[in-house]
Amino acid sequence: GVQVAFALMYTVIALIVLLSAVWIGLNFANRLVAPIRRLIGAANAVSTGNLYVRVPVRQSEGDLAHLGETFNRMADQIQSRTAELEASRIAAQKALDDYLEVLGFVAHELKSPLAGASMQLELIADGYAGEVPPQLAPRIDALRRAVGYGHEVALSFNQLSRTESEG
Repeated sequence: GVQVAFALMYTVIALIVLLSAVWIGLNFANRLVAPIRRLIGAANAVSTGNLYVRVPVRQSEGDLAHLGETFNRMADQIQSRTAELEASRIAAQKALDDYLEVLGFVAHELKSPLAGASMQLELIADGYAGEVPPQLAPRIDALRRAVGYGHEVALSFNQLSRTESEG
Protein backbone atom coordinates (compact mmCIF):
# COMPACT_ATOMS: atom_id res chain seq x y z
CA GLY A 1 0.00 0.00 0.00
CA VAL A 2 2.55 2.61 1.13
CA GLN A 3 4.93 1.79 -1.68
CA VAL A 4 2.16 2.03 -4.28
CA ALA A 5 1.00 5.35 -2.81
CA PHE A 6 4.60 6.60 -2.77
CA ALA A 7 5.13 5.44 -6.38
CA LEU A 8 1.87 7.09 -7.41
CA MET A 9 2.79 10.32 -5.64
CA TYR A 10 6.28 10.21 -7.20
CA THR A 11 4.71 9.68 -10.65
CA VAL A 12 2.29 12.60 -10.15
CA ILE A 13 5.12 14.87 -8.98
CA ALA A 14 7.29 13.79 -11.93
CA LEU A 15 4.39 14.38 -14.30
CA ILE A 16 3.79 17.88 -12.81
CA VAL A 17 7.51 18.70 -13.10
CA LEU A 18 7.55 17.39 -16.68
CA LEU A 19 4.43 19.36 -17.66
CA SER A 20 5.84 22.47 -15.98
CA ALA A 21 9.12 22.06 -17.87
CA VAL A 22 7.24 21.60 -21.15
CA TRP A 23 5.06 24.66 -20.43
CA ILE A 24 8.11 26.77 -19.52
CA GLY A 25 9.94 25.51 -22.62
CA LEU A 26 7.01 26.30 -24.91
CA ASN A 27 6.55 29.71 -23.32
CA PHE A 28 10.26 30.46 -23.74
CA ALA A 29 10.22 29.20 -27.34
CA ASN A 30 7.17 31.33 -28.12
CA ARG A 31 8.84 34.41 -26.61
CA LEU A 32 11.88 33.68 -28.77
CA VAL A 33 9.99 32.86 -31.97
CA ALA A 34 7.39 35.68 -31.83
CA PRO A 35 9.85 38.52 -32.54
CA ILE A 36 11.51 36.45 -35.25
CA ARG A 37 8.10 35.91 -36.87
CA ARG A 38 7.44 39.67 -36.70
CA LEU A 39 10.79 40.31 -38.42
CA ILE A 40 10.05 37.69 -41.10
CA GLY A 41 6.62 39.23 -41.72
CA ALA A 42 8.07 42.71 -41.97
CA ALA A 43 10.88 41.56 -44.28
CA ASN A 44 8.33 39.83 -46.53
CA ALA A 45 6.22 43.01 -46.60
CA VAL A 46 9.25 45.12 -47.60
CA SER A 47 10.20 42.59 -50.28
CA THR A 48 6.76 43.01 -51.88
CA GLY A 49 7.04 46.81 -51.91
CA ASN A 50 5.44 47.84 -48.61
CA LEU A 51 8.04 50.35 -47.45
CA TYR A 52 5.91 51.59 -44.57
CA VAL A 53 6.02 48.45 -42.41
CA ARG A 54 7.95 48.61 -39.15
CA VAL A 55 8.65 46.00 -36.49
CA PRO A 56 7.22 46.64 -33.02
CA VAL A 57 10.18 46.62 -30.63
CA ARG A 58 9.98 45.43 -27.04
CA GLN A 59 13.10 46.23 -25.05
CA SER A 60 12.56 43.06 -23.00
CA GLU A 61 13.52 41.05 -26.11
CA GLY A 62 17.22 41.94 -25.81
CA ASP A 63 19.22 41.23 -28.96
CA LEU A 64 16.04 40.63 -30.94
CA ALA A 65 14.89 44.15 -29.97
CA HIS A 66 18.21 45.46 -31.30
CA LEU A 67 17.64 43.48 -34.52
CA GLY A 68 14.14 44.97 -34.78
CA GLU A 69 15.50 48.50 -34.32
CA THR A 70 18.13 47.83 -36.98
CA PHE A 71 15.44 46.52 -39.34
CA ASN A 72 13.35 49.66 -38.74
CA ARG A 73 16.33 51.94 -39.48
CA MET A 74 17.00 49.97 -42.65
CA ALA A 75 13.34 50.27 -43.69
CA ASP A 76 13.48 54.04 -43.00
CA GLN A 77 16.55 54.37 -45.23
CA ILE A 78 14.98 52.30 -48.00
CA GLN A 79 11.83 54.42 -47.83
CA SER A 80 13.88 57.64 -47.86
CA ARG A 81 16.07 56.54 -50.78
CA THR A 82 13.03 55.33 -52.70
CA ALA A 83 11.40 58.73 -52.24
CA GLU A 84 14.61 60.44 -53.42
CA LEU A 85 14.80 58.17 -56.47
CA GLU A 86 11.15 58.83 -57.30
CA ALA A 87 11.72 62.59 -57.04
CA SER A 88 14.78 62.23 -59.31
CA ARG A 89 12.80 60.11 -61.78
CA ILE A 90 10.03 62.73 -61.89
CA ALA A 91 12.56 65.54 -62.43
CA ALA A 92 14.33 63.54 -65.17
CA GLN A 93 11.00 62.79 -66.85
CA LYS A 94 10.08 66.49 -66.77
CA ALA A 95 13.47 67.42 -68.24
CA LEU A 96 13.01 64.80 -70.98
CA ASP A 97 9.48 66.04 -71.70
CA ASP A 98 10.76 69.63 -71.90
CA TYR A 99 13.62 68.56 -74.17
CA LEU A 100 11.27 66.64 -76.47
CA GLU A 101 8.92 69.63 -76.60
CA VAL A 102 11.77 71.94 -77.63
CA LEU A 103 13.08 69.33 -80.07
CA GLY A 104 9.63 69.00 -81.64
CA PHE A 105 9.26 72.78 -81.89
CA VAL A 106 12.69 73.25 -83.51
CA ALA A 107 12.16 70.32 -85.89
CA HIS A 108 8.76 71.66 -86.89
CA GLU A 109 10.15 75.16 -87.44
CA LEU A 110 13.02 73.80 -89.58
CA LYS A 111 10.79 71.77 -91.91
CA SER A 112 9.27 74.78 -93.71
CA PRO A 113 12.51 76.67 -94.50
CA LEU A 114 14.23 73.44 -95.55
CA ALA A 115 11.30 72.52 -97.79
CA GLY A 116 11.43 76.03 -99.27
CA ALA A 117 15.18 75.78 -99.84
CA SER A 118 14.73 72.38 -101.47
CA MET A 119 12.05 73.79 -103.77
CA GLN A 120 14.28 76.74 -104.76
CA LEU A 121 17.20 74.39 -105.49
CA GLU A 122 14.95 72.25 -107.72
CA LEU A 123 13.80 75.34 -109.62
CA ILE A 124 17.40 76.48 -110.09
CA ALA A 125 18.54 72.99 -111.12
CA ASP A 126 15.65 72.71 -113.61
CA GLY A 127 16.69 76.04 -115.19
CA TYR A 128 13.75 78.21 -114.11
CA ALA A 129 16.17 80.90 -112.89
CA GLY A 130 18.25 80.71 -116.04
CA GLU A 131 20.72 78.22 -117.34
CA VAL A 132 22.97 76.69 -114.70
CA PRO A 133 26.66 76.76 -115.61
CA PRO A 134 28.03 73.19 -115.73
CA GLN A 135 30.65 73.89 -113.04
CA LEU A 136 27.80 74.73 -110.56
CA ALA A 137 25.86 71.48 -111.15
CA PRO A 138 27.93 69.42 -108.64
CA ARG A 139 27.54 72.16 -106.03
CA ILE A 140 23.79 72.34 -106.58
CA ASP A 141 23.60 68.54 -106.22
CA ALA A 142 25.60 68.75 -102.97
CA LEU A 143 23.23 71.46 -101.70
CA ARG A 144 20.20 69.32 -102.64
CA ARG A 145 21.63 66.37 -100.66
CA ALA A 146 22.48 68.57 -97.66
CA VAL A 147 19.06 70.24 -97.61
CA GLY A 148 17.36 66.86 -98.13
CA TYR A 149 19.35 65.38 -95.26
CA GLY A 150 18.47 68.34 -93.02
CA HIS A 151 14.80 67.92 -93.94
CA GLU A 152 14.94 64.18 -93.11
CA VAL A 153 16.62 64.92 -89.77
CA ALA A 154 13.94 67.50 -88.96
CA LEU A 155 11.20 64.99 -89.85
CA SER A 156 12.87 62.30 -87.71
CA PHE A 157 13.21 64.62 -84.72
CA ASN A 158 9.62 65.76 -85.14
CA GLN A 159 8.44 62.14 -85.26
CA LEU A 160 10.59 61.23 -82.24
CA SER A 161 9.19 64.08 -80.19
CA ARG A 162 5.62 63.18 -81.19
CA THR A 163 6.11 59.47 -80.43
CA GLU A 164 7.75 60.09 -77.05
CA SER A 165 5.15 62.62 -75.95
CA GLU A 166 2.35 60.15 -76.81
CA GLY A 167 4.00 57.27 -74.91
